Parts: sequence; structure tokens; C-alpha cells
Amino acid sequence: MIEMKNCIQDFIQRQYPRGAELTLELTEMNQGWETELKKLNIKYKLGKEYRRTSHVMRIYADSEGAKKAKKEYHVMRQLKKIGYPVPEVYLIESTGKVIGKPFITMEYIDGKTFTSNTKGEKREATSITMMKLLVRLHEINPLLLYPDIDLPTTHESVKKYTKYHQLYYQKTEKTFLIPAINWVEERSPEIKEYRPCLIHGDYHANNLLLRKNGKIVVLDWGAAKIGDPREDLSWTILLHSIYDEPKVGTNLLEAYRKISKNPVENIDFFMVTSIIRRLLDLLISLHSGSHTLGMRKETIELMRSDQQHYLRAYDMLKEITGLELEELNNFLNTL
Repeated sequence: MIEMKNCIQDFIQRQYPRGAELTLELTEMNQGWETELKKLNIKYKLGKEYRRTSHVMRIYADSEGAKKAKKEYHVMRQLKKIGYPVPEVYLIESTGKVIGKPFITMEYIDGKTFTSNTKGEKREATSITMMKLLVRLHEINPLLLYPDIDLPTTHESVKKYTKYHQLYYQKTEKTFLIPAINWVEERSPEIKEYRPCLIHGDYHANNLLLRKNGKIVVLDWGAAKIGDPREDLSWTILLHSIYDEPKVGTNLLEAYRKISKNPVENIDFFMVTSIIRRLLDLLISLHSGSHTLGMRKETIELMRSDQQHYLRAYDMLKEITGLELEELNNFLNTL
């Protein structure tokens, strides 16, 4: 830790040469599935005054870390420019030469997450607040962030899911989810096209931070991409249905429909793709190691501790599709 601290301190000093006598305090923060987080308490002298500031350092662990760091840095910078509520991002080091891994630094926000607000009396108001921000994100013209990109159709976005399903075959040689995957492939030609948009990829209450002034900031843009808005919405509904309760997911869907004035067709189809995505992350990680999906090695134990949530996801899959996947159920019960 001391060697890392010195390397980071030297790096920051080079980026801000006007700040004399710069010193750094490095502390651990709650870790994500894919990245390490550290708090940087920085003290420096500017003119005759000593100043203090705090940053968050987000470290990318896998072989795709440089690509992910560049993407997240770009997305957050562009969203900030157009007024979407994200943390200020400061520095990027994508070569891995400073600490052996790529990282970005961003604003440290002393606030609390929205997680506790998804239950009890605050639940309905929280659903509306969350969905206003999600609808607002989906209404942003993605060309403002990626002016040269060829925007994917809904069916092209769905095909990316089927490619991920092929990875499942290759990595595990298991048949647990084949009936569900076939269910998706059979119905994909019928899915209505929606306008492509920027999607967050992991939008949930724990990634919303409430500043002390009452304003909300959206965190964790590592999974952001251009795709169909229902990919985003279904993932949010899934997470809140299995980690909170089904009523929360229902409230979120109703709020999204009301705010966007969009009926959100084929939502069951996208719910199934999200459930498969959740289960595949588990199955591939347990078979080949979480690093194969760009996650930290500690993530496997976090997944095992989530057994009841995976069982709830299976129950949702069964309810939507009518499929009884006995092998999968037995496997989940032995985690």
C-alpha cells in the first residue's frame, strides 16, 4: 500500500505541478464487482495557502481495463458537459504504468445511496425519482457522446446477447440454460424496434448517491453502451425485484411508463434476457473464474452469498416462460 501511495502521489503531483508540497492519504472504500475503489485525501500548497480535497480512485483489474477506463472517463465527461448528474472526473491513467493497473480519479461525494429509500413509505416516491433520471438518460441523443457511431437497431442489440450466450456454451459446456436461451432466440424476430439510446447498464438505487444538498448523482458507468432502453429498464427491474421485492420492480416499471409516456412493449422478453445475463455471470464465473468476465476474483464469494437472489431470479424466469429448469434449480440450491 505504501508503494502504491507513493506512486499515486507522484502521478498526481505531475498532473498538478502548481500544487506544492503535495501529500496523499490513501484509504479503502467499498469494492465493486469489477473495480477497486480507494479514497484519496490530498493536501497541497497553492501560493501561501494549504488546501485539502478528496478524490475517488477507480482501479480496473482485468485485461480490458484500459478500454473500460477510457470508456467510463469519456462517458462521464460528456454527460457532465450536457448537464446529466454524474461525478466530476479528473484524471485518467490507462497504460497501467503507474500502479500496474489502469485507473481514473473522480470527485468524492459525501452522501448516501438511495438503497434505503426503496422500502416502506418512501418506495413510490423513490421509484418516480429513479425513473425520471433513467428516462432522462434514455432521451439523450447518443450521437452527442459518440458522433461517429453507427447506431445499433434493437435486433442488433439483441444479437449481442446471443453472442454472450455462445460464450456460455464455450466456457461451461453446461445445458442448464439452453431452454431459456432457445426461448429468447425463438421470440427475438417479433420484438418491436425502439430508438437506440445510451444505457447505463447497471442502474439501481445503490448507484444513485444523494448529495447533502439533496441533488442526486448517478455512479458507476462501466457497463454503459448504446442499446435498446428496455435492456436498461429490465435490468433495473430485475435487481430491485430480487434484492428488494417484486412490488418494487412493478413500481419502477409503472413509473417508467408514466414518465416516458411509453407502453414499453415486449418487456417480458427483455426481463428474460436480463435474468439469463444474471445467471450466466454466475455460471461462467464459477466455471472459469470471475476474471474471464472482467470481474475481481473476490466476486465469486459475493456471488455465492447471493444464493437466495439467484433463486428468486430463477423463479421469475419460470413465471415468465413457464420453463421448469430442474438442473439449474438443483445447482442454485447447492451454492
